[in-house]
Amino acid sequence: DGETPLSIAAERLKTIDLKRFLEEVAFLEQRKMVELVSPSQAVLVRYTSALQTLLTKFGNIIGFKVTRDVFYDARDELVDNYPWLSFVVLEDGVDIEMRSSLLSATLKGSIVPEILEDGLRALTQFITRRVKDLMGSEPVNRVLSKTKDEIELRFPSTVYHIEWETF
Repeated sequence: DGETPLSIAAERLKTIDLKRFLEEVAFLEQRKMVELVSPSQAVLVRYTSALQTLLTKFGNIIGFKVTRDVFYDARDELVDNYPWLSFVVLEDGVDIEMRSSLLSATLKGSIVPEILEDGLRALTQFITRRVKDLMGSEPVNRVLSKTKDEIELRFPSTVYHIEWETF
């Protein structure tokens, strides 16, 4: 489909179909129609998906305006340490949008995955702690658990690369 990582697609296949799948991937690779995702891109996609799911769930509970305010407060607090966070914005409601310069940096590998991971983890921590202040830890912990389960379905082999326990 152009978006699903090959490793995820392979995990969803039956063993019988795997040989044919790998042959087709090899054919696509020979024609330069398949490319590896950079480690920076992988971090960005994984954390963005988790953060998007959290923001949507929080928005449904405490309201989208409050959730937007929490997001921007968190981002503004962290932008001095992680200047690239200024390229992470919210579009309609709480839809995360990455500016093209940040996406380009991840494609080229000019921003290392560890820096992305640190910044996105800090952003997510700040947001969850602020939302805990607004609605309590029990509902936030339930939202985190459900979000982790959803992300595990989408990225089964890498869900544990997100440090859920720090949120």
